[in-house]
Amino acid sequence: MDIKKIILTTALLSIATAGETTALAAKPQSSVAKITHVKVTKHKVTGHTTAKSHVVLLKLKNNQKTSATANKHGNFTLSVKKGNLTKLKFKIKVSKTGLKSRTYTHKVKSTAQVAALSRPHESTESPTPSGKPTTAQPSTPSSTPSAPSKPTTYTKQQIDQQRKIFEDALLAYLQIGNEAPQLTKAQQEQTDKVNKLLQTQMDKLKALSNAMTATTTDADEKRRTIAEARAELDAVNKLCDEAISSEEYQSAIRNEAIYRKKTEAAYNRADAESNKLSLMQPGYSFDFGNL
Repeated sequence: MDIKKIILTTALLSIATAGETTALAAKPQSSVAKITHVKVTKHKVTGHTTAKSHVVLLKLKNNQKTSATANKHGNFTLSVKKGNLTKLKFKIKVSKTGLKSRTYTHKVKSTAQVAALSRPHESTESPTPSGKPTTAQPSTPSSTPSAPSKPTTYTKQQIDQQRKIFEDALLAYLQIGNEAPQLTKAQQEQTDKVNKLLQTQMDKLKALSNAMTATTTDADEKRRTIAEARAELDAVNKLCDEAISSEEYQSAIRNEAIYRKKTEAAYNRADAESNKLSLMQPGYSFDFGNL
């Protein structure tokens, strides 16, 4: 296993502890998750980001500042006592130790924009080119009726139905967290072994790098030090290869991949239903506080 393979392997495998499978095949996360599903009401803002991250509402009038901690699913709720958030421009900043923070800016739509969104579409007819007389063509019956145009207004029943679809999809996504694959004793032991070997691998790689860059006047001593460091690294690499290729560890990775694929599908469904509801009922807010 060469240095490039060591780094790649380490990037793909993260620590699994306390009997829970973590993101074994995930890419390393350098920043908190994007701030999504933001819903704004008069005195409350809800949304979704990295679990257990610190969320702050900034740049409000009267120097108001409020903060909260995202729950284990990454959902958060920020509340204020003064002002109407739907009419204010503000920022949401999310941070977590070891990760880069993110900022989300809420912009207030102008009255003209709101009116344009709610205004029914008007059909227009193309003008007849000058100098070319038009001849009325007899209409022919169509075997398939034309599709009705999309309504610009929705009934309460339609909105309630879409709200129920969205909330069911969102709750289904959140509940997947309780279905995380449980490792058997053998899988847990092998996973712990791999993670310890990966850490040792990094230590040995660092020792080799230090030996190669060390400043010394004794060339023979430096060669011996480098040879010993390289031999130790090769030995750890061999043990790591054997542990990673074990059936217990590979089974744990397969189960984690299935779980992540299921989670992604559920999230995409909830996101799609949320977008539909936002078109039908702008400003709708799902209360994460009771989750």
